[in-house]
Amino acid sequence: MKNYVEKTQQVEKLKEIKAVLELEVEKLNAKLAAADVSLNVERDLLKAQGIKERDLKSELGSGSWRP
Repeated sequence: MKNYVEKTQQVEKLKEIKAVLELEVEKLNAKLAAADVSLNVERDLLKAQGIKERDLKSELGSGSWRP
């Protein structure tokens, strides 16, 4: 019976941890969405100034260079 109680407590603790982690994921997703919006705004501002976007990875050889 003692083992059952311990396992039940462990499950409840894991549920709490899961809930905290899910909230953290939601916060990070919100930050990511805000960063995407900021990126798009900055990209649009640069385009309005006539600055073209470039793919530096392809220009530098797909980023495979290492010092």
